[in-house]
Amino acid sequence: MEEAIGRRTESDLHPLWLMAGVLVLILMASDMTGLLLPAETEKVLVIITIDVEALPHRAAADHVDRLIFGSSNGGRAGIIEMMDIADQAGVVLSFFVDVVEEVLYPGEIIALMRLIHSRGHDVQLHAHPTLLSTEDWSNLSIEKEGRMHCWNERTADAMLDWMLSLFDEAEIPRPVAFRGGSFVYNAAILNSMAERGIMTSYNHNPVQRPGDPTQPYQNNSTGHHWSNGVSEVPVTWLRGERFDEAHFGVPHMAELFASRGSGAHDPAVMIMHSWTLLEKDEQGYFEYVDASKTAAFKNFLKNLANDHDVISASQLHQRFQSEELQYQVSVPIEEAQVVCEG
Repeated sequence: MEEAIGRRTESDLHPLWLMAGVLVLILMASDMTGLLLPAETEKVLVIITIDVEALPHRAAADHVDRLIFGSSNGGRAGIIEMMDIADQAGVVLSFFVDVVEEVLYPGEIIALMRLIHSRGHDVQLHAHPTLLSTEDWSNLSIEKEGRMHCWNERTADAMLDWMLSLFDEAEIPRPVAFRGGSFVYNAAILNSMAERGIMTSYNHNPVQRPGDPTQPYQNNSTGHHWSNGVSEVPVTWLRGERFDEAHFGVPHMAELFASRGSGAHDPAVMIMHSWTLLEKDEQGYFEYVDASKTAAFKNFLKNLANDHDVISASQLHQRFQSEELQYQVSVPIEEAQVVCEG
């Protein structure tokens, strides 16, 4: 027997080692409920998303200058400073621009879209359609169909076509990702997105009030693919706190990312706004006070880029489309349908 074992050749053993190796790779690559990752991937993928918006109630005047460019009181801390810091760290930021505000601030939103693109950062789609008046809807020749989560296919198609036309007017690439204002979405919007090549949704917020109609699907805290092909990349929550500027003071995020359990290797989505580096005054307006938040963001991003892979929404979209990355959960699009009264 020992002689027979001694005569076993490398070619005889090869199939056994191959089977064992495949098993190890499968166990390393899959996270059973989250994302199917390449075996060699160890760092967490992080997408820093910045909602670019100048909502009227957040400033008394000069909304774009104050809330997007962060200019007031003789100082500035807005999207230009964010891009400068990101360039120094060698990462690309993903700016979700509320293009609906082009109606409120004609020419200004398209101009800043061009600026962001010219700097080499992502311009993706964000929308607060509640800003539109009845007259605005009429001027756009679009039939308003209740709040955004109540949109039917006709309204969703018409609104997305109009919003995408603004990207064309800005002469920049059309978006591949969409986030509704306050994370609002429904099945009609997801289907309209898919028909227009917007294949990544950043709308699922796992921590919402039970029964919230603006979040029709609440059965999964990790990412998933909708049955129409759109990938749903959820808001990241870490030990009960949303992943946002509150984490600027955390020097290393690995432990917090690992705390997500079964979704520990899913892409982590950081939520910021164009006014994040500002302070809120007693009236609820955002204004520049000092550069402390800017410095904190700079230190945070430097450490984050050293420890993890910070990628853009476009880059994540490409990995999904090439099937380099795939969520293991698929959800019927019907789960995102919302029935609205009236």
